[in-house]
Amino acid sequence: QSAVAGIMGVVESHVNRLKMLKGQMYGRAGFELLRQMVMSPLA
Repeated sequence: QSAVAGIMGVVESHVNRLKMLKGQMYGRAGFELLRQMVMSPLA
């Protein structure tokens, strides 16, 4: 169960990061830069 809780915490942190980045990026550099910023921590 602790592994599931850990995974959920990671997923939630990525969702929060996505929301924050979306808010910052609207009207600026566009989707490609947003995608790069989101994918780079996963690599």
